[in-house]
Amino acid sequence: MKDKIVLITGGSRGIGKAVAETLATAGALVVITARTQNELDQTAKEIRAKNGRVLALAADVTDYDQLLELKQTVHQQLGKLDIAVINAGVIEPVNPGWKCDARTWQKNIDINLSGAFLTTHVALNDMVEKGSGTIIFISSGAASHPVAGWSAYCAAKAGVDHLNRTLAHELSQADLDIKTYSVYPGIVSTAMQEVIRTKTREEFPSVERFRGYYENDMLRSPQDPANLILWLCKTNPDHLNGQVVSIDEDSIRTQMAKDLGIEKPQSR
Repeated sequence: MKDKIVLITGGSRGIGKAVAETLATAGALVVITARTQNELDQTAKEIRAKNGRVLALAADVTDYDQLLELKQTVHQQLGKLDIAVINAGVIEPVNPGWKCDARTWQKNIDINLSGAFLTTHVALNDMVEKGSGTIIFISSGAASHPVAGWSAYCAAKAGVDHLNRTLAHELSQADLDIKTYSVYPGIVSTAMQEVIRTKTREEFPSVERFRGYYENDMLRSPQDPANLILWLCKTNPDHLNGQVVSIDEDSIRTQMAKDLGIEKPQSR
């Protein structure tokens, strides 16, 4: 990872923050972005305190012009991107489809799906010029099955998974050495989980199960998916290109732990 230039969206907290810290420790030049500069600055301060190299730039992933400005700054200060971790996301609205606010539903798609594409489009132009690179989408198991109350989130993440598959197919046909992966991080202790636990049964019928994950200490640490992303960045496994890579799959955890020389994450 030494001197690899990595863009991480939603990089100020949760999984994005853990990924930034982990990749910076591994030697990468990390660029973190989110909408709130104060949170980015705090995360950057913590990374630098551990001798990590980080650039903190506020941007809205739904605004293509802001992403282009961000990339221009990265080019001026660091160079062209090698890796992009597409992590920015929201869970709201949480409610049955006919009850949720339609504009909030559309905003979810704008951030989780359109924002993923816009960020990828910006990053891929660098990678195509370099002739190599890695795109990692933070997706969700909710992409693969319906979850009552999460129609926007499920639809957006399903779209992300198919975007991943399609891009991998296109890049392969173009003979470009650029890999793409969708990561299922498991149920992780993040601010999104805190929001989910505040919902009523009418809004989210499975809320008691998710409260139980928290009360019974069943949530994953953000470090688990961060290690998975480090593993993908370092090994770029051909057989997983364009595929879903789940932290809950035993063979993935086993291989990751072996290759990184770390303790195998527990099943959850």
